[in-house]
Amino acid sequence: MMRYARRLAAIAVSTTLVVAACGGSASPSPSGAGTQPPGSDAPATQAPPTQVEQVTLATFDTEFALTALDFNYGYPGFEFVKLQYDTLVQVDTGNNPQPLLATEWESNAGATEWTFTLRDDVTWHDGEPFTADDVAFTVRYQNDVVRGGGAFTTLRGFEAEVIDDTHVMITTPQPEPELARKLNLIVMLPEHIWDGVGDVEDLEESDRQITELADHTGTGPYMMGDYDPDRSYTFLANENYFLGAPAVKKIVVPIIKDTTALFSALRSGEVDAVVSALPAENIADFQNQPNLTLLEGPAFSSRVLQINAAHKPFDDPIVRRAIGMMIDPQELVDVAKLGQAVIGSQGYIHPNLPGAAAGLTLKRDYAAANALLEGAGYVDSNNDGVRETPDGTPMSYEVVAWAEEPDMVRAADLLVEWGAAIGLDLRTAATETNAAVDLVWPGFNRSESGPGPFDLAVWNWSAGVLNVPSQALQLFYHSDVVTGRLNVDFYESSEMDTLLDALAASTDQDERADLMTQIQELAAEDLPFIILWYPVDTYAFDSTVYDGWRFLDGLGMINKLSFLPQVYP
Repeated sequence: MMRYARRLAAIAVSTTLVVAACGGSASPSPSGAGTQPPGSDAPATQAPPTQVEQVTLATFDTEFALTALDFNYGYPGFEFVKLQYDTLVQVDTGNNPQPLLATEWESNAGATEWTFTLRDDVTWHDGEPFTADDVAFTVRYQNDVVRGGGAFTTLRGFEAEVIDDTHVMITTPQPEPELARKLNLIVMLPEHIWDGVGDVEDLEESDRQITELADHTGTGPYMMGDYDPDRSYTFLANENYFLGAPAVKKIVVPIIKDTTALFSALRSGEVDAVVSALPAENIADFQNQPNLTLLEGPAFSSRVLQINAAHKPFDDPIVRRAIGMMIDPQELVDVAKLGQAVIGSQGYIHPNLPGAAAGLTLKRDYAAANALLEGAGYVDSNNDGVRETPDGTPMSYEVVAWAEEPDMVRAADLLVEWGAAIGLDLRTAATETNAAVDLVWPGFNRSESGPGPFDLAVWNWSAGVLNVPSQALQLFYHSDVVTGRLNVDFYESSEMDTLLDALAASTDQDERADLMTQIQELAAEDLPFIILWYPVDTYAFDSTVYDGWRFLDGLGMINKLSFLPQVYP
Protein backbone atom coordinates (compact mmCIF):
# COMPACT_ATOMS: atom_id res chain seq x y z
CA MET A 1 0.00 0.00 0.00
CA MET A 2 1.36 3.40 -0.88
CA ARG A 3 2.40 5.71 1.93
CA TYR A 4 0.05 8.38 0.56
CA ALA A 5 -3.06 6.22 0.62
CA ARG A 6 -2.15 4.87 4.04
CA ARG A 7 -1.98 8.34 5.50
CA LEU A 8 -5.25 9.43 3.94
CA ALA A 9 -6.97 6.46 5.48
CA ALA A 10 -5.75 7.53 8.89
CA ILE A 11 -8.62 9.99 9.15
CA ALA A 12 -10.69 7.07 10.42
CA VAL A 13 -8.31 5.86 13.10
CA SER A 14 -7.45 7.63 16.31
CA THR A 15 -4.04 8.58 17.51
CA THR A 16 -2.65 7.52 20.86
CA LEU A 17 -4.05 10.74 22.34
CA VAL A 18 -7.49 10.93 20.79
CA VAL A 19 -9.57 14.00 21.61
CA ALA A 20 -13.26 14.69 21.19
CA ALA A 21 -15.62 17.45 22.05
CA CYS A 22 -18.27 18.46 24.46
CA GLY A 23 -21.77 19.62 23.65
CA GLY A 24 -25.38 18.58 23.65
CA SER A 25 -27.39 16.48 21.28
CA ALA A 26 -26.84 17.08 17.61
CA SER A 27 -29.75 17.82 15.31
CA PRO A 28 -30.42 15.98 12.05
CA SER A 29 -28.77 17.31 8.93
CA PRO A 30 -30.89 18.79 6.16
CA SER A 31 -31.95 15.88 4.01
CA GLY A 32 -34.63 14.78 1.60
CA ALA A 33 -35.86 16.27 -1.63
CA GLY A 34 -35.48 20.00 -2.01
CA THR A 35 -34.60 20.62 1.62
CA GLN A 36 -32.87 23.91 2.38
CA PRO A 37 -30.08 24.01 4.98
CA PRO A 38 -30.61 25.71 8.31
CA GLY A 39 -29.68 29.36 7.86
CA SER A 40 -29.62 28.93 4.10
CA ASP A 41 -28.24 32.45 3.67
CA ALA A 42 -24.50 32.70 4.16
CA PRO A 43 -23.44 33.39 7.76
CA ALA A 44 -23.60 37.08 8.56
CA THR A 45 -20.23 38.60 9.34
CA GLN A 46 -19.86 40.74 12.43
CA ALA A 47 -17.20 42.91 13.99
CA PRO A 48 -14.18 40.66 14.52
CA PRO A 49 -13.09 39.99 18.09
CA THR A 50 -10.03 41.65 19.53
CA GLN A 51 -7.20 39.63 18.10
CA VAL A 52 -4.77 37.68 20.25
CA GLU A 53 -1.23 37.92 18.94
CA GLN A 54 -0.21 34.28 19.43
CA VAL A 55 -1.39 30.96 20.82
CA THR A 56 1.05 28.08 21.31
CA LEU A 57 -0.80 24.82 20.81
CA ALA A 58 1.22 21.62 21.25
CA THR A 59 0.52 18.41 19.36
CA PHE A 60 1.80 14.89 19.89
CA ASP A 61 3.19 13.87 16.51
CA THR A 62 4.22 15.03 13.09
CA GLU A 63 1.38 15.79 10.67
CA PHE A 64 3.52 15.68 7.51
CA ALA A 65 3.24 18.72 5.22
CA LEU A 66 -0.39 19.53 6.11
CA THR A 67 -1.36 20.32 2.54
CA ALA A 68 -4.89 19.38 1.47
CA LEU A 69 -3.88 15.77 0.81
CA ASP A 70 -0.78 15.23 2.95
CA PHE A 71 -1.46 14.85 6.65
CA ASN A 72 -1.13 12.15 9.25
CA TYR A 73 -4.13 11.94 11.57
CA GLY A 74 -7.85 12.54 11.31
CA TYR A 75 -7.55 14.53 14.53
CA PRO A 76 -5.95 16.96 14.78
CA GLY A 77 -4.34 16.77 11.35
CA PHE A 78 -7.47 17.20 9.26
CA GLU A 79 -8.60 20.05 11.51
CA PHE A 80 -5.28 21.80 10.84
CA VAL A 81 -5.87 21.26 7.13
CA LYS A 82 -9.32 22.86 7.46
CA LEU A 83 -7.74 25.98 8.95
CA GLN A 84 -6.12 26.49 5.54
CA TYR A 85 -8.75 25.04 3.22
CA ASP A 86 -12.50 25.55 3.25
CA THR A 87 -15.37 23.18 2.54
CA LEU A 88 -18.67 23.97 0.85
CA VAL A 89 -20.44 23.23 4.12
CA GLN A 90 -19.26 23.73 7.71
CA VAL A 91 -20.89 21.99 10.66
CA ASP A 92 -21.64 24.14 13.67
CA THR A 93 -20.92 23.18 17.29
CA GLY A 94 -23.96 20.88 17.27
CA ASN A 95 -22.81 19.18 14.04
CA ASN A 96 -25.55 20.78 11.94
CA PRO A 97 -24.54 21.63 8.36
CA GLN A 98 -24.24 25.38 7.79
CA PRO A 99 -23.18 27.42 4.74
CA LEU A 100 -19.52 28.21 4.20
CA LEU A 101 -18.29 28.43 0.60
CA ALA A 102 -21.81 27.47 -0.46
CA THR A 103 -24.61 29.82 0.60
CA GLU A 104 -27.48 27.40 -0.09
CA TRP A 105 -28.25 24.06 -1.69
CA GLU A 106 -31.19 21.97 -2.85
CA SER A 107 -31.78 18.57 -4.40
CA ASN A 108 -34.16 16.84 -6.75
CA ALA A 109 -36.81 14.44 -5.42
CA GLY A 110 -34.42 11.49 -5.58
CA ALA A 111 -31.58 13.30 -3.77
CA THR A 112 -29.26 12.47 -6.67
CA GLU A 113 -28.91 15.96 -8.18
CA TRP A 114 -27.73 18.71 -5.86
CA THR A 115 -27.36 22.34 -6.88
CA PHE A 116 -25.06 24.53 -4.79
CA THR A 117 -24.98 28.32 -4.86
CA LEU A 118 -21.51 29.65 -4.05
CA ARG A 119 -20.26 32.85 -2.46
CA ASP A 120 -18.99 35.39 -4.99
CA ASP A 121 -16.51 37.15 -2.69
CA VAL A 122 -13.96 34.41 -2.02
CA THR A 123 -10.39 34.32 -3.25
CA TRP A 124 -7.62 31.81 -2.85
CA HIS A 125 -4.66 32.88 -0.73
CA ASP A 126 -2.79 33.87 -3.88
CA GLY A 127 -5.58 36.24 -5.00
CA GLU A 128 -7.17 34.03 -7.65
CA PRO A 129 -10.99 33.92 -7.45
CA PHE A 130 -12.75 30.83 -6.11
CA THR A 131 -15.44 29.67 -8.58
CA ALA A 132 -17.61 26.71 -9.49
CA ASP A 133 -14.77 25.48 -11.70
CA ASP A 134 -12.77 24.72 -8.54
CA VAL A 135 -15.67 22.73 -7.08
CA ALA A 136 -16.07 20.68 -10.25
CA PHE A 137 -12.31 20.13 -10.38
CA THR A 138 -12.28 18.90 -6.75
CA VAL A 139 -14.98 16.34 -7.53
CA ARG A 140 -13.13 15.13 -10.62
CA TYR A 141 -9.81 15.01 -8.76
CA GLN A 142 -11.29 12.95 -5.93
CA ASN A 143 -12.55 10.44 -8.50
CA ASP A 144 -9.72 10.33 -11.00
CA VAL A 145 -6.56 10.91 -8.96
CA VAL A 146 -7.03 10.37 -5.21
CA ARG A 147 -6.77 6.70 -4.36
CA GLY A 148 -6.80 6.88 -0.56
CA GLY A 149 -9.44 5.60 1.83
CA GLY A 150 -11.59 7.20 4.50
CA ALA A 151 -13.15 10.54 3.60
CA PHE A 152 -11.23 10.60 0.35
CA THR A 153 -13.51 8.03 -1.23
CA THR A 154 -16.67 9.90 -0.20
CA LEU A 155 -17.17 11.32 -3.70
CA ARG A 156 -16.60 8.08 -5.62
CA GLY A 157 -18.85 8.03 -8.68
CA PHE A 158 -19.95 11.65 -8.21
CA GLU A 159 -20.01 14.06 -11.15
CA ALA A 160 -20.04 17.84 -11.16
CA GLU A 161 -21.34 20.24 -13.80
CA VAL A 162 -20.57 23.96 -13.77
CA ILE A 163 -23.70 26.03 -14.36
CA ASP A 164 -21.99 29.40 -13.98
CA ASP A 165 -19.29 30.91 -11.74
CA THR A 166 -21.46 30.66 -8.61
CA HIS A 167 -23.58 27.58 -9.32
CA VAL A 168 -22.58 23.93 -9.62
CA MET A 169 -24.60 20.72 -9.84
CA ILE A 170 -23.28 17.56 -8.20
CA THR A 171 -24.81 14.31 -9.43
CA THR A 172 -24.53 11.17 -7.31
CA PRO A 173 -24.80 7.51 -8.38
CA GLN A 174 -27.28 6.76 -5.59
CA PRO A 175 -29.47 8.86 -3.28
CA GLU A 176 -27.43 11.07 -0.97
CA PRO A 177 -29.94 12.65 1.43
CA GLU A 178 -27.09 13.57 3.81
CA LEU A 179 -24.74 14.97 1.19
CA ALA A 180 -24.42 18.34 2.91
CA ARG A 181 -23.13 16.68 6.08
CA LYS A 182 -20.63 14.62 4.07
CA LEU A 183 -19.29 17.69 2.30
CA ASN A 184 -18.03 19.00 5.62
CA LEU A 185 -15.20 16.50 5.08
CA ILE A 186 -14.23 17.57 1.54
CA VAL A 187 -11.85 20.52 1.28
CA MET A 188 -11.93 22.45 -1.98
CA LEU A 189 -8.80 22.37 -4.14
CA PRO A 190 -7.59 25.25 -6.34
CA GLU A 191 -7.64 23.97 -9.91
CA HIS A 192 -4.84 26.32 -10.94
CA ILE A 193 -2.52 24.64 -8.38
CA TRP A 194 -3.56 20.98 -8.38
CA ASP A 195 -4.46 20.39 -12.02
CA GLY A 196 -2.25 17.56 -13.31
CA VAL A 197 -0.58 16.83 -9.94
CA GLY A 198 -0.51 13.06 -9.47
CA ASP A 199 -2.62 12.51 -12.57
CA VAL A 200 -0.48 9.68 -13.89
CA GLU A 201 -1.08 5.95 -14.20
CA ASP A 202 1.93 4.90 -12.14
CA LEU A 203 0.67 4.80 -8.53
CA GLU A 204 4.05 5.36 -6.94
CA GLU A 205 4.70 8.38 -9.13
CA SER A 206 1.22 9.73 -8.38
CA ASP A 207 1.93 9.33 -4.68
CA ARG A 208 5.27 11.11 -5.00
CA GLN A 209 3.79 14.08 -6.83
CA ILE A 210 0.94 14.55 -4.36
CA THR A 211 2.99 14.19 -1.19
CA GLU A 212 5.82 16.37 -2.48
CA LEU A 213 3.57 19.26 -3.54
CA ALA A 214 4.45 21.86 -0.92
CA ASP A 215 1.77 24.38 -1.91
CA HIS A 216 -0.70 25.33 0.85
CA THR A 217 -2.92 27.67 -1.17
CA GLY A 218 -6.47 27.51 0.16
CA THR A 219 -9.32 29.90 0.90
CA GLY A 220 -9.24 29.32 4.66
CA PRO A 221 -8.75 31.64 7.63
CA TYR A 222 -5.08 30.69 8.01
CA MET A 223 -2.06 30.35 5.78
CA MET A 224 0.88 28.09 6.51
CA GLY A 225 3.97 29.93 7.69
CA ASP A 226 7.25 28.23 8.53
CA TYR A 227 7.03 24.54 9.22
CA ASP A 228 9.29 21.65 10.01
CA PRO A 229 7.27 18.39 10.22
CA ASP A 230 9.70 17.06 12.82
CA ARG A 231 9.49 20.12 15.09
CA SER A 232 6.62 22.58 14.61
CA TYR A 233 4.10 24.32 12.35
CA THR A 234 3.09 27.98 12.21
CA PHE A 235 -0.28 29.22 10.97
CA LEU A 236 -0.66 32.90 10.05
CA ALA A 237 -4.04 34.65 10.02
CA ASN A 238 -5.63 35.44 6.67
CA GLU A 239 -6.65 38.99 7.55
CA ASN A 240 -8.84 39.17 4.42
CA TYR A 241 -10.87 36.08 5.22
CA PHE A 242 -14.43 36.47 3.94
CA LEU A 243 -16.00 35.81 7.36
CA GLY A 244 -13.75 38.29 9.12
CA ALA A 245 -10.23 38.31 10.50
CA PRO A 246 -9.40 35.24 12.64
CA ALA A 247 -9.27 35.71 16.41
CA VAL A 248 -5.61 34.67 16.70
CA LYS A 249 -2.93 36.23 14.53
CA LYS A 250 -0.41 33.40 14.85
CA ILE A 251 -0.84 29.77 15.93
CA VAL A 252 2.41 28.01 16.77
CA VAL A 253 2.18 24.22 16.96
CA PRO A 254 5.25 22.56 18.52
CA ILE A 255 5.49 18.78 18.34
CA ILE A 256 6.03 17.07 21.71
CA LYS A 257 5.89 13.32 21.18
CA ASP A 258 6.39 12.25 24.78
CA THR A 259 3.03 12.26 26.57
CA THR A 260 4.49 13.22 29.95
CA ALA A 261 6.47 16.07 28.43
CA LEU A 262 3.40 17.26 26.50
CA PHE A 263 1.31 17.75 29.61
CA SER A 264 4.26 19.04 31.64
CA ALA A 265 4.64 21.83 29.08
CA LEU A 266 0.98 22.71 29.56
CA ARG A 267 1.27 22.66 33.35
CA SER A 268 4.36 24.89 33.34
CA GLY A 269 2.95 27.43 30.89
CA GLU A 270 5.45 26.58 28.17
CA VAL A 271 2.42 26.02 25.89
CA ASP A 272 -1.07 27.54 26.12
CA ALA A 273 -3.04 24.42 25.14
CA VAL A 274 -2.56 20.91 23.81
CA VAL A 275 -4.65 19.00 21.29
CA SER A 276 -5.08 16.02 23.62
CA ALA A 277 -7.58 15.27 26.35
CA LEU A 278 -6.18 14.84 29.84
CA PRO A 279 -5.63 11.26 30.96
CA ALA A 280 -8.38 10.41 33.45
CA GLU A 281 -5.85 9.72 36.19
CA ASN A 282 -4.41 13.26 35.85
CA ILE A 283 -7.58 15.36 35.87
CA ALA A 284 -7.53 16.09 39.61
CA ASP A 285 -3.95 17.33 39.37
CA PHE A 286 -4.77 19.76 36.55
CA GLN A 287 -7.84 21.05 38.38
CA ASN A 288 -5.46 22.51 40.96
CA GLN A 289 -3.34 24.41 38.43
CA PRO A 290 -4.17 28.13 38.87
CA ASN A 291 -3.16 29.05 35.30
CA LEU A 292 -5.44 26.51 33.62
CA THR A 293 -9.14 26.26 32.78
CA LEU A 294 -10.74 22.85 32.29
CA LEU A 295 -13.56 21.91 29.91
CA GLU A 296 -15.31 18.54 29.89
CA GLY A 297 -17.66 16.91 27.41
CA PRO A 298 -18.69 13.71 25.64
CA ALA A 299 -16.67 12.36 22.75
CA PHE A 300 -17.91 10.65 19.61
CA SER A 301 -14.74 8.60 19.43
CA SER A 302 -15.11 5.06 20.70
CA ARG A 303 -13.11 2.33 22.41
CA VAL A 304 -14.15 -1.01 21.00
CA LEU A 305 -13.25 -4.69 21.13
CA GLN A 306 -12.49 -5.78 17.58
CA ILE A 307 -13.34 -9.46 16.99
CA ASN A 308 -11.76 -11.06 13.93
CA ALA A 309 -14.57 -12.93 12.18
CA ALA A 310 -12.06 -14.18 9.61
CA HIS A 311 -10.59 -16.40 12.35
CA LYS A 312 -12.44 -19.31 13.89
CA PRO A 313 -14.28 -19.46 16.24
CA PHE A 314 -15.07 -15.75 16.03
CA ASP A 315 -16.96 -16.25 12.79
CA ASP A 316 -19.60 -17.86 15.01
CA PRO A 317 -22.01 -15.23 16.41
CA ILE A 318 -22.59 -17.51 19.41
CA VAL A 319 -18.99 -16.98 20.52
CA ARG A 320 -19.26 -13.24 20.00
CA ARG A 321 -22.50 -13.10 21.99
CA ALA A 322 -20.94 -15.06 24.83
CA ILE A 323 -18.08 -12.56 24.98
CA GLY A 324 -20.64 -9.76 25.16
CA MET A 325 -22.42 -11.54 28.02
CA MET A 326 -19.25 -11.72 30.11
CA ILE A 327 -18.78 -7.92 30.12
CA ASP A 328 -20.04 -5.66 32.87
CA PRO A 329 -20.20 -2.28 31.06
CA GLN A 330 -20.37 -0.16 34.21
CA GLU A 331 -17.40 -1.90 35.82
CA LEU A 332 -15.54 -1.49 32.55
CA VAL A 333 -16.12 2.28 32.56
CA ASP A 334 -15.36 2.62 36.28
CA VAL A 335 -12.14 0.61 36.23
CA ALA A 336 -10.68 1.08 32.76
CA LYS A 337 -11.73 4.70 32.21
CA LEU A 338 -11.95 5.76 35.88
CA GLY A 339 -15.57 6.75 35.31
CA GLN A 340 -14.76 9.22 32.52
CA ALA A 341 -16.90 7.62 29.81
CA VAL A 342 -20.38 6.78 28.57
CA ILE A 343 -21.34 3.10 28.34
CA GLY A 344 -21.22 1.84 24.75
CA SER A 345 -24.30 1.16 22.64
CA GLN A 346 -23.99 -2.00 20.57
CA GLY A 347 -25.60 -0.21 17.63
CA TYR A 348 -22.42 1.93 17.56
CA ILE A 349 -24.13 5.34 17.18
CA HIS A 350 -23.41 7.59 20.17
CA PRO A 351 -26.57 8.21 22.24
CA ASN A 352 -26.20 11.99 21.73
CA LEU A 353 -26.51 11.64 17.97
CA PRO A 354 -29.71 11.56 15.91
CA GLY A 355 -30.79 8.07 14.92
CA ALA A 356 -29.24 6.31 17.92
CA ALA A 357 -31.30 3.29 18.98
CA ALA A 358 -31.97 2.97 22.72
CA GLY A 359 -31.56 -0.03 24.98
CA LEU A 360 -28.63 -1.70 23.24
CA THR A 361 -26.17 -1.85 26.15
CA LEU A 362 -24.53 -5.05 27.32
CA LYS A 363 -25.65 -6.92 30.45
CA ARG A 364 -23.42 -9.41 32.21
CA ASP A 365 -24.80 -12.95 32.53
CA TYR A 366 -22.08 -15.54 33.10
CA ALA A 367 -24.60 -18.38 33.40
CA ALA A 368 -26.23 -17.57 30.09
CA ALA A 369 -22.85 -17.21 28.38
CA ASN A 370 -21.67 -20.60 29.65
CA ALA A 371 -24.94 -22.26 28.63
CA LEU A 372 -24.75 -20.72 25.17
CA LEU A 373 -21.20 -21.97 24.58
CA GLU A 374 -21.93 -25.39 26.04
CA GLY A 375 -24.98 -25.85 23.84
CA ALA A 376 -22.99 -24.96 20.72
CA GLY A 377 -20.31 -27.58 21.40
CA TYR A 378 -17.66 -25.36 23.00
CA VAL A 379 -16.86 -27.59 25.96
CA ASP A 380 -14.06 -28.14 28.48
CA SER A 381 -13.49 -31.81 27.78
CA ASN A 382 -10.39 -32.21 29.98
CA ASN A 383 -11.60 -30.04 32.88
CA ASP A 384 -8.59 -27.70 32.77
CA GLY A 385 -10.78 -24.62 32.90
CA VAL A 386 -10.39 -23.82 29.20
CA ARG A 387 -13.04 -24.72 26.64
CA GLU A 388 -12.20 -26.27 23.30
CA THR A 389 -13.81 -25.57 19.94
CA PRO A 390 -15.81 -28.41 18.34
CA ASP A 391 -12.64 -29.49 16.50
CA GLY A 392 -10.74 -29.75 19.80
CA THR A 393 -8.70 -26.51 19.67
CA PRO A 394 -8.28 -24.83 23.09
CA MET A 395 -10.01 -21.45 23.21
CA SER A 396 -6.86 -19.52 24.09
CA TYR A 397 -6.34 -16.06 22.55
CA GLU A 398 -4.44 -12.80 22.89
CA VAL A 399 -6.20 -9.49 23.46
CA VAL A 400 -4.10 -6.84 21.72
CA ALA A 401 -4.11 -3.41 23.39
CA TRP A 402 -2.21 -0.22 22.59
CA ALA A 403 0.64 -0.19 25.11
CA GLU A 404 0.75 3.61 25.22
CA GLU A 405 -2.91 3.83 26.34
CA PRO A 406 -3.40 2.80 30.00
CA ASP A 407 -7.18 2.61 29.69
CA MET A 408 -6.93 0.16 26.81
CA VAL A 409 -4.53 -2.06 28.74
CA ARG A 410 -6.80 -1.92 31.79
CA ALA A 411 -9.75 -2.92 29.58
CA ALA A 412 -7.80 -5.87 28.18
CA ASP A 413 -6.90 -7.01 31.70
CA LEU A 414 -10.58 -6.94 32.69
CA LEU A 415 -11.49 -8.99 29.62
CA VAL A 416 -8.85 -11.55 30.60
CA GLU A 417 -10.38 -11.80 34.08
CA TRP A 418 -13.94 -12.09 32.79
CA GLY A 419 -12.98 -14.57 30.07
CA ALA A 420 -11.85 -17.07 32.68
CA ALA A 421 -15.41 -17.11 34.08
CA ILE A 422 -16.75 -18.52 30.80
CA GLY A 423 -13.86 -20.85 29.95
CA LEU A 424 -11.81 -18.59 27.70
CA ASP A 425 -8.05 -18.36 28.19
CA LEU A 426 -7.30 -14.75 27.29
CA ARG A 427 -3.98 -12.93 27.61
CA THR A 428 -3.27 -9.20 27.41
CA ALA A 429 -0.83 -8.37 24.62
CA ALA A 430 0.23 -4.75 25.24
CA THR A 431 1.58 -3.73 21.84
CA GLU A 432 3.15 -0.53 20.52
CA THR A 433 0.40 1.41 18.75
CA ASN A 434 1.71 1.26 15.18
CA ALA A 435 2.40 -2.46 15.52
CA ALA A 436 -1.12 -2.98 16.89
CA VAL A 437 -2.56 -1.06 13.94
CA ASP A 438 -0.67 -3.31 11.54
CA LEU A 439 -2.19 -6.36 13.23
CA VAL A 440 -5.78 -5.14 13.03
CA TRP A 441 -5.86 -2.94 9.93
CA PRO A 442 -2.81 -3.75 7.80
CA GLY A 443 -2.16 -1.08 5.21
CA PHE A 444 -5.34 0.78 6.20
CA ASN A 445 -6.95 -0.99 3.28
CA ARG A 446 -8.86 -4.23 3.83
CA SER A 447 -9.55 -4.76 0.13
CA GLU A 448 -5.81 -5.04 -0.59
CA SER A 449 -4.43 -6.49 2.64
CA GLY A 450 -7.19 -8.84 3.78
CA PRO A 451 -7.82 -9.73 7.42
CA GLY A 452 -5.21 -8.83 9.99
CA PRO A 453 -3.42 -11.53 12.02
CA PHE A 454 -5.27 -10.88 15.30
CA ASP A 455 -8.09 -12.50 17.25
CA LEU A 456 -9.23 -9.84 19.71
CA ALA A 457 -8.06 -6.22 20.05
CA VAL A 458 -9.00 -3.23 22.17
CA TRP A 459 -9.16 -0.49 19.57
CA ASN A 460 -10.17 3.11 18.98
CA TRP A 461 -12.22 4.72 16.23
CA SER A 462 -12.00 8.51 16.02
CA ALA A 463 -14.89 10.93 16.29
CA GLY A 464 -14.87 11.76 12.59
CA VAL A 465 -16.25 8.32 11.75
CA LEU A 466 -19.58 9.42 13.22
CA ASN A 467 -19.73 12.63 11.18
CA VAL A 468 -22.57 10.96 9.23
CA PRO A 469 -24.16 8.26 11.46
CA SER A 470 -25.89 6.42 8.63
CA GLN A 471 -22.60 6.25 6.72
CA ALA A 472 -20.83 4.90 9.80
CA LEU A 473 -23.19 1.92 9.80
CA GLN A 474 -22.28 1.21 6.16
CA LEU A 475 -18.56 1.54 6.88
CA PHE A 476 -18.53 -0.89 9.80
CA TYR A 477 -21.15 -3.49 8.96
CA HIS A 478 -21.32 -3.95 5.17
CA SER A 479 -19.45 -6.97 3.83
CA ASP A 480 -18.43 -5.23 0.59
CA VAL A 481 -14.77 -4.25 0.90
CA VAL A 482 -15.38 -0.74 -0.45
CA THR A 483 -18.73 0.11 1.12
CA GLY A 484 -17.61 -1.53 4.37
CA ARG A 485 -14.05 -0.31 4.26
CA LEU A 486 -13.85 -0.02 8.07
CA ASN A 487 -15.20 -3.55 8.55
CA VAL A 488 -11.76 -4.72 9.65
CA ASP A 489 -13.33 -7.75 11.39
CA PHE A 490 -14.58 -9.11 8.05
CA TYR A 491 -18.08 -9.58 9.45
CA GLU A 492 -20.52 -10.94 6.88
CA SER A 493 -24.31 -11.05 7.08
CA SER A 494 -26.65 -11.11 4.10
CA GLU A 495 -29.43 -9.78 6.32
CA MET A 496 -27.28 -6.86 7.37
CA ASP A 497 -26.20 -6.12 3.79
CA THR A 498 -29.84 -6.09 2.67
CA LEU A 499 -30.79 -3.59 5.36
CA LEU A 500 -27.77 -1.40 4.60
CA ASP A 501 -28.49 -1.42 0.86
CA ALA A 502 -32.09 -0.42 1.56
CA LEU A 503 -30.85 2.45 3.74
CA ALA A 504 -28.49 3.62 0.99
CA ALA A 505 -31.37 3.66 -1.53
CA SER A 506 -33.95 5.38 0.65
CA THR A 507 -34.74 9.11 0.76
CA ASP A 508 -37.82 8.86 2.99
CA GLN A 509 -36.86 10.06 6.48
CA ASP A 510 -39.28 7.83 8.38
CA GLU A 511 -38.12 4.78 6.41
CA ARG A 512 -34.47 5.70 6.96
CA ALA A 513 -35.03 6.06 10.70
CA ASP A 514 -36.70 2.66 10.86
CA LEU A 515 -33.92 1.02 8.84
CA MET A 516 -31.25 2.57 11.05
CA THR A 517 -32.96 1.15 14.12
CA GLN A 518 -33.18 -2.32 12.54
CA ILE A 519 -29.48 -2.19 11.57
CA GLN A 520 -28.42 -1.23 15.07
CA GLU A 521 -30.59 -3.92 16.65
CA LEU A 522 -29.12 -6.57 14.35
CA ALA A 523 -25.60 -5.35 15.18
CA ALA A 524 -26.41 -5.66 18.89
CA GLU A 525 -27.53 -9.25 18.29
CA ASP A 526 -24.66 -10.31 16.01
CA LEU A 527 -21.94 -8.27 17.78
CA PRO A 528 -19.53 -7.90 14.82
CA PHE A 529 -17.47 -5.96 17.36
CA ILE A 530 -18.23 -4.69 20.85
CA ILE A 531 -18.44 -1.01 21.72
CA LEU A 532 -16.82 -0.70 25.14
CA TRP A 533 -17.35 3.00 25.81
CA TYR A 534 -17.40 6.53 24.43
CA PRO A 535 -14.98 8.80 26.29
CA VAL A 536 -15.95 11.83 28.32
CA ASP A 537 -12.95 14.04 27.68
CA THR A 538 -11.46 16.86 29.73
CA TYR A 539 -9.20 19.49 28.22
CA ALA A 540 -7.06 22.16 29.82
CA PHE A 541 -5.91 25.50 28.44
CA ASP A 542 -4.62 28.85 29.66
CA SER A 543 -7.63 31.16 29.38
CA THR A 544 -5.54 34.21 30.22
CA VAL A 545 -3.82 33.79 26.87
CA TYR A 546 -6.88 32.81 24.80
CA ASP A 547 -10.40 31.87 25.86
CA GLY A 548 -12.13 31.56 22.48
CA TRP A 549 -11.98 27.76 22.29
CA ARG A 550 -15.21 26.23 20.99
CA PHE A 551 -16.05 22.55 21.12
CA LEU A 552 -17.38 21.05 17.95
CA ASP A 553 -19.83 18.55 19.35
CA GLY A 554 -18.16 15.16 19.66
CA LEU A 555 -14.88 16.13 17.97
CA GLY A 556 -12.75 18.57 19.92
CA MET A 557 -11.72 22.14 20.50
CA ILE A 558 -9.14 22.12 17.71
CA ASN A 559 -11.36 23.19 14.86
CA LYS A 560 -12.03 26.17 12.63
CA LEU A 561 -14.81 27.50 14.86
CA SER A 562 -12.33 28.08 17.68
CA PHE A 563 -10.61 30.78 15.65
CA LEU A 564 -13.40 32.42 13.63
CA PRO A 565 -15.60 35.37 14.53
CA GLN A 566 -18.73 33.95 16.18
CA VAL A 567 -20.75 33.56 13.00
CA TYR A 568 -21.95 30.02 13.75
CA PRO A 569 -24.01 28.74 16.69
